[in-house]
Amino acid sequence: MRIRKRVRPNHSMYEGVPTIALYLMAGYLYEVEGVAIMADSEFDNLCKYMDKHWDSIEHFHKHLVHRDSLASCTVSYIDWKTVPSRISSAAKKYYREYYNAA
Repeated sequence: MRIRKRVRPNHSMYEGVPTIALYLMAGYLYEVEGVAIMADSEFDNLCKYMDKHWDSIEHFHKHLVHRDSLASCTVSYIDWKTVPSRISSAAKKYYREYYNAA
């Protein structure tokens, strides 16, 4: 999957998906479901982009993301059992719709 930036002025969007949502969905799918929806290099680019534009990113789940984790491009600090279920539901739906997975 090749990601091209389509950015709104507040930098809250990346490839047409909210940056925080994409980060959390990709992290959930990789860490919990064992599915990679983007190459490691693309995830790294997303993390760098988010770190660079952190102050202008707006999202209601932003508090779940530790900014210092963006430098190391990791989501391993997240306890997926404690995050809102809407994140896992959205991730699974995103995967089904865009990757035609059952």
